[in-house]
Amino acid sequence: MTTIPSTREFEIVTTGLDPLIGIQQVRFGNKAARINNRYAHVGNTCNGNYGVDRLVKTFKVTEATRDLTVWYAVALENPNGHVNAQPFLNISCDRDPINELCFDASIIQCANTYYDSICGNSFDSIDVLNWACHRFKIPEDFVDSLATVEITVADCAAGAHFGYAYIDGFCEPCDSSSLGNISIKESTIDYVSCNAETARVCGEYILPSICQTNHPDSIKIPGYTIYNLEIDTATRTFCFDFPISNFGAETCLEIYAEIYFGSTGFFLSPQLSNSIDICKNLYEDLYDVNFVTGTCNDNNTDKLLSDDYYYVEVYISGAIGTFWQVTRELNHPYPNESGSHTIATGSGNTTLLLGPFLIQEGDWVIVLEIGNCKYTDYIEAPDYCSGCTEFNDLEIRNIQCHNTPSDYDPTNDTWSFEINIPAFSPMSTYKLSGAVTSSSLNYNTWYSYSSFKINDGCILITIEDSALSEENCSDGIKFSICPPKPCSGNTFCDLEVFLEGFECDEGDPQNPNDDVYYINLITIRVAICAM
Repeated sequence: MTTIPSTREFEIVTTGLDPLIGIQQVRFGNKAARINNRYAHVGNTCNGNYGVDRLVKTFKVTEATRDLTVWYAVALENPNGHVNAQPFLNISCDRDPINELCFDASIIQCANTYYDSICGNSFDSIDVLNWACHRFKIPEDFVDSLATVEITVADCAAGAHFGYAYIDGFCEPCDSSSLGNISIKESTIDYVSCNAETARVCGEYILPSICQTNHPDSIKIPGYTIYNLEIDTATRTFCFDFPISNFGAETCLEIYAEIYFGSTGFFLSPQLSNSIDICKNLYEDLYDVNFVTGTCNDNNTDKLLSDDYYYVEVYISGAIGTFWQVTRELNHPYPNESGSHTIATGSGNTTLLLGPFLIQEGDWVIVLEIGNCKYTDYIEAPDYCSGCTEFNDLEIRNIQCHNTPSDYDPTNDTWSFEINIPAFSPMSTYKLSGAVTSSSLNYNTWYSYSSFKINDGCILITIEDSALSEENCSDGIKFSICPPKPCSGNTFCDLEVFLEGFECDEGDPQNPNDDVYYINLITIRVAICAM
């Protein structure tokens, strides 16, 4: 503790220019504090004397003082070769130790020589930092507690060079700081995004005004993840996406930005922005999109699984004047096929009824692209509805082509597949007949079948379980499986065909037995097939 003024240690100064370095001694009002001095405390006036002086300020934390700012200006003599021993400045706050400021003369890199009325040209080069602002972020938990700020200025550790600083402007705005500034505005947050998952936050920055040329190297949001950071050096603005995943149980978060200015690998101390609140309940969808999977239709063939189908409804709103496209992506397409194709296009608000989709094709992913947004949903095919419930979960997988190594003749290619019927009660066995003949097959077990010739086309299989009393179970349910593309020789087939719809021709309205149906196919990719 010491009484102020303490000559060459602590002094209250008034407005006017510093007699050595020529900067204003006061930033706000008409008084400021000067810590340490260009002259030694004792001994040779023109040599530093290991002076280390600290100004301590204690205050009560309030909502208004949580965003604490301190203004300072500093002159640090920078001796050559005194690495990690130069004069330094340190500003710390016990309620926000993370944002402690500490730098020595080498950090500024604006060294000049100055003439003194007493010491002449005896000083080494001096780094001068005109009025700059440092910010602390005191957590809300410390409101109504006491906080302590400590400001330390030191001479050279070799006892021959000085450092001193002016302190002014607690809790003043950080605009026009010589080390630059950054700010973000809560009022400009755009909470609307494709999936209500991000909010777009923007702000602006001011470049440092010190001697070296600096540019914004990076911007961070301490404690949180951001995406798509864009820095516009022409307008000196920036924007980033703040994902909703940053939130836990909190409704709102207090955030601030941290900017690093640099020049050819040299970086200044980071500058902190003002704090703003961002709230989870304000996130909105750009478009309102919903997908609904329909139930199974048996196509009036209650003993044939393979033509069971369903529809998918898609609801789109908020898309007036905007083009959209719907794509289907099968989970398990046939070998050498993408399983992906566009099934609808248009613009504006609408309700789409898409299909029919064959249940036997399995699950798939629907992709809706509107403007720059993409919405996806997993479409789980419903159970079959032909036949009895015991066979409704029939699964077919791993359809594969097998070539003929001896002659590589595609006409001799064979194919294979696997089949499983999940069931839990009763735990009996079933059998297959037709193109495949197998008896005493267990439920919940995968079975593999092979050696079918691709050139023979699709095969028809019947499932039976004599132990089941449910209608259509004991006398057989049928399903068909079609082969993949050939895989031998010079088979350069690039052909994919997808079901677009069924059309029924009733013929004689009085005779349902003569009804016929037509299958509409759409070919999305065709190339020459060399066999």
